[in-house]
Amino acid sequence: MQGNGQIIWRDGTRQPASYSFRPSLNATDMCSGHFAANLSRTDPLQFAFPIHLIRDDGDFVDLLIMGHRDDGAVFIGHLASPANEEARNGSGIKETRHDNRL
Repeated sequence: MQGNGQIIWRDGTRQPASYSFRPSLNATDMCSGHFAANLSRTDPLQFAFPIHLIRDDGDFVDLLIMGHRDDGAVFIGHLASPANEEARNGSGIKETRHDNRL
């Protein structure tokens, strides 16, 4: 799948990006791919936190960055749909947290 969308950074700012990814063969809600955007002024610390891609069709992809350069990044992601999740907008994005207590 490929298209245009927006990256939503941890602080809620949005940045236009083009993307390309393919669904995982083993998990229906996972994918891997890359996005192209000007990252030359992006604080490298931003890549340590989950970020989000809003696709041009309105669906979301939660991204974990595997590598980045000034012109884009490669990622693994979790496919999500606004119909199945609470609406997200900028800084109102809810982060998934797991309780790993025994």
